[in-house]
Amino acid sequence: SASSIGEGEGEGEGEGEGVAGEGEGEGGATDQETEPNNGATVDEVNDVAAGDVVDGAVDPAGDIDIFRVATTPGDVYRVTLSAEDASTIDGHITVLDAGRGGNAAGNDYVRLERAPDGAGASIAFVAFGVGGDLVGVRDARDVDGTPTGGATATYSIAIVDDGPASSQATAIEFPTTIDDALDDVGGVKLYAFDANEGADFTVDLQAHGDLDARLFVFSVDQGDWVARNDDRAQDDANPLLDAFFPVGGPMLIVVESAAESATDLSYTLSTTGNAP
Repeated sequence: SASSIGEGEGEGEGEGEGVAGEGEGEGGATDQETEPNNGATVDEVNDVAAGDVVDGAVDPAGDIDIFRVATTPGDVYRVTLSAEDASTIDGHITVLDAGRGGNAAGNDYVRLERAPDGAGASIAFVAFGVGGDLVGVRDARDVDGTPTGGATATYSIAIVDDGPASSQATAIEFPTTIDDALDDVGGVKLYAFDANEGADFTVDLQAHGDLDARLFVFSVDQGDWVARNDDRAQDDANPLLDAFFPVGGPMLIVVESAAESATDLSYTLSTTGNAP
């Protein structure tokens, strides 16, 4: 494939501010994937609507199929890849931003997911900022360096908008300590709170096992993340946010797995600060 989608895993450390935006997309149709859609140029993608199902094949070996979906900032999206028993695919999903603020696709958000066993895969993500998102489908063996695929590597992919993340979040107060776990390696956990503009805060996540977590603080009013962290140090994959709130108002803490292979998804989440 000429695309560079999914060559890395996740994103680095940093903080930033976003701008609220609007998305769209309720579908329900079943479409057929069409080539060229391997991202060699910005136009070589298939546009799909949230709610649609697309049938395709990773053909030829090493192929990657890329779909662009308009997303609403702050909504949770679930991408589900399935395959019939006769298919030879070992499914793999990449989700990345379609390009925000004049930057290339994937500069703001990248997440990879494969199923622990079987042909399918599933990943959930919160849409950050404007510009929509891209979903890449390929064979997991290609990610590992063995180009795989062909006419029998068929699949169906569904991209569903599960609605506002704020309506699915657990309400918390600062300070707090919570023991929790992701429901699956492709899932997200959400915690809602009100931030005081300019207040210092920390969000500390300690994994109980092999979870390599990533943290975001998302501003509901801004429609984008305002702080994020993947690894607190080169030799410590536990994320830590130690910053201040650039804006106030309703916020979400978003917890997700940055790695595809974690089996123990439990963690302790601790927050401090946010004094008025």
